[in-house]
Amino acid sequence: MQANLCKGQRILPVAIILALGLLSVPATGQTTLQIGVLTNLSRGISLEQLVAQTGTKPRHQFSAFLGTNEFLCVRIIFEKPKGPLYFLFKDGKLLAIKDPPKVEFETKYYADGTPQKTPKPIDTEKRVNEILESQALSPTDILERLRRWAADGAGAGKGKEPWNILPAILIASPFMLAKSPSINQANEEAKRLAATFDPFKVRLGMGTNEVRELFGEPAQRINFSSNCLWHIYGADLPAQASVRNPPVWILVAFCDGRVNRIFSDVFVDKRRFGIR
Repeated sequence: MQANLCKGQRILPVAIILALGLLSVPATGQTTLQIGVLTNLSRGISLEQLVAQTGTKPRHQFSAFLGTNEFLCVRIIFEKPKGPLYFLFKDGKLLAIKDPPKVEFETKYYADGTPQKTPKPIDTEKRVNEILESQALSPTDILERLRRWAADGAGAGKGKEPWNILPAILIASPFMLAKSPSINQANEEAKRLAATFDPFKVRLGMGTNEVRELFGEPAQRINFSSNCLWHIYGADLPAQASVRNPPVWILVAFCDGRVNRIFSDVFVDKRRFGIR
């Protein structure tokens, strides 16, 4: 498997002329990010530098040994305009910014014959290949995505003028202000679970005992092959927690007793493993 190498370089700031009044004050926990920071991110920076420059901790998607290289993919979800981007690292350095794979749907039918479209189960290895082989986004591509998301967001609201693009973007926070004490309590529990089952704690090459010290006993063990075993860690979020809270299930693949893959967030399809 090989990723398309990105020849992206730092570019001169792009002139963006739009009404500043369209930018609302971010809610508690959100980050305002200047578009120039995103389009001018240098390839080769570390994850820590990405966090420092964007002011947010991305969501882990997968870590994997592929040949002699170590890959890491994280996701940042932007709140305004609404949309996600993937950031792919190779051997600890930012390789490329990419689009997430498109969700594939299948049609299922109720007992009365009514059709319903549902997302297909996720094949983790297939999705990793899709990301590695997809085209890297240039600064111009990223601006086009932001324009498209802004136009889609404006079109979704009646009576709103088209945004075109904003001079700054908001990064979504999973933990928003609660509307009631019960929701606030549920969100606090979700934050605790997210800290407990943080996929960034796991490192490729760790042994089973090291991972057990982090997360305890797995919720499930699955024999993947003669020398590979999958451990699933995590817990369901409280029912009243905000939908912005990220899932906390982690899939850790051990091959010959060492961590070879780590999957989290949208890469862990609970339907495939019978997790309710």
